[in-house]
Amino acid sequence: MLTFEERINLLRYATLQNEKIMYLDSNNYPDIYGDYNWVILIGETTNLEVNTNLTDPWNALSAFVKNKKAPLLGTFLTYDLKNSREKLHSSQEDKTGFPLLACWEPAAIIAEKKDGSPLYYGNYENLLKKSEELVASENTLKEISLKPTLTKEEYLSGFEKIQQALQAGDIYEMNFCQHFSASIKNIDPISLYQKLNKLSPAPFSGIIKYNNSWLICSSPERFLKKKGSELFSQPIKGTIKKFASENENNIAMQQLMGNPKEINENVMIVDLVRNDLSHFAIKNGVQVTELCKVYPFATVNHMISTVNAKLKPGAEPTEILAKAFPMGSMTGVPKIKALEIADALENFQRRLYSGSIGYFTNQGDFDFNVVIRSITWNEKNGYFSLSAGSAITIQANGEDEYNECMLKAEALFNAIKKEWN
Repeated sequence: MLTFEERINLLRYATLQNEKIMYLDSNNYPDIYGDYNWVILIGETTNLEVNTNLTDPWNALSAFVKNKKAPLLGTFLTYDLKNSREKLHSSQEDKTGFPLLACWEPAAIIAEKKDGSPLYYGNYENLLKKSEELVASENTLKEISLKPTLTKEEYLSGFEKIQQALQAGDIYEMNFCQHFSASIKNIDPISLYQKLNKLSPAPFSGIIKYNNSWLICSSPERFLKKKGSELFSQPIKGTIKKFASENENNIAMQQLMGNPKEINENVMIVDLVRNDLSHFAIKNGVQVTELCKVYPFATVNHMISTVNAKLKPGAEPTEILAKAFPMGSMTGVPKIKALEIADALENFQRRLYSGSIGYFTNQGDFDFNVVIRSITWNEKNGYFSLSAGSAITIQANGEDEYNECMLKAEALFNAIKKEWN
């Protein structure tokens, strides 16, 4: 199969010829639930794009994914789908250019399954041949001066308002996000992805080109996977810096495993996920198969839990997604109230950040990540942005939460380090 460099070269060629590209890469992470090491979806034969919540996007998605020929359908779900079935709204302007939801049947698929065997579909042979002839260009990243949409003082003021809501019992936990943006033209998103992936090789990384909009993603988190009659969700809550020294890092991981605040955050979201999945599960069919286990990643250590559900017969795949969306780890408890407060305090529209990218299969299964540790860029208007968030509970400290956001964004900043000031 293709090396990483060969895949990158294929992406370079494909983006010159196609408006829609999706690349998903597990970076060989030992994921027992995953089906693919990497997936490349190129072009489109049929496409669903939803730009308004006035008609139910989930119903449109449900109708579209049925009876498709391609084995995999590229899909993304933006955070602002939260407004489709609840009395919620997004008060900020979207500048990323991504529609609310998109799903497309690719013209070609090249993928490697977990067992190392290939998956080919469509007109892949010509793409492979042409990409071999492409000479990779040397990239020099342009200067990017990012500006926060919230100053540190404004972030801490928002934190205090969340604390008031926590003390009043309106919420028990809420994800609060920071946002950084710039205006820049003529960058090379694929080179930026290469650099980010080198700094932070994550199990749910990827790159999307959708018309004029790009996503460059280094996510460590799975949102939800359906395989046959089972669901798997793996929320992340709890983060600590990773150290180069094995001894120091073991100490850090032990500190995280024993931190009551981080454990409480994780358990609250696990309970939320259990409730989301229970709507479609058989009686006593929801289990927590792993609770608060700490895993090392490139720049941080994360506390992850795994929730498994055995489905009732006839459970509709898109309805399962709709009920669980947006994911608990990027919202809070209770979810609707947390979403309302987040919209009032965050002065940017999250859009694809806190949303999800992944695929449907033509057998009715799916696998979706959580879009975090990510960069979006609109090549038409030049809007370049990244975000980072953390979970706020009654035990939280404003300075610590601000620093946790910066730690989570560290690899993103380093990917554009010479542009960061």
